[in-house]
Amino acid sequence: MEVASFIEKAVVLMLLLFFTMTMFGEGIEFRKRRYVKITNNLDGNFAITLHCRSKDDDLGVQHLGRNGSFEFNFIPSLFPRITLFFCSFQWGKDFHHFDVYNDVRDDDVCGNCWWSVREYGHICRFNFNTKQYDECFPWNNNAIN
Repeated sequence: MEVASFIEKAVVLMLLLFFTMTMFGEGIEFRKRRYVKITNNLDGNFAITLHCRSKDDDLGVQHLGRNGSFEFNFIPSLFPRITLFFCSFQWGKDFHHFDVYNDVRDDDVCGNCWWSVREYGHICRFNFNTKQYDECFPWNNNAIN
C-alpha cells in the first residue's frame, strides 16, 4: 500500500508541475530563446513585402527597403521538434515562402537565425563559423497562403 500511495503522490506532483509550467511557462525559459533576423539584400532597389507567422502567432506584414531588416524572438515549444515560423516574401513579380525557423532543421544550430534574402532563387543563413551568409536554401516548394 505504501508504494502505491507514493506512486500516486509522485504522479499528482508531476501533473501539477506540468500544468504550472504550461500556465506560467512564458516567464520561465525551459528552452533557450531564439532570435530571427531577415535582411533584404536583393540587388537593385527592390522592396520586400514580408509576412511571418507560426501556428499560434501572426507577426504581421512588414515592408523592407534595400538593406532593411525585420527581427523577432521567441521561446521554442517545450516539446522539441514542433516550433515552426514561416514567411512569405514578395517583390516585383516574385512570390516565395520559406521556413525561417524550423525546430527539426534549426534547433541545434540556430540560436541566432540571421537570413539574407538574395537574388537567384534562394535565401541564405549567416554561418557564425565562417562569418558569412554561406548556408543557402531554396524557397519552399509548397506555398501556404
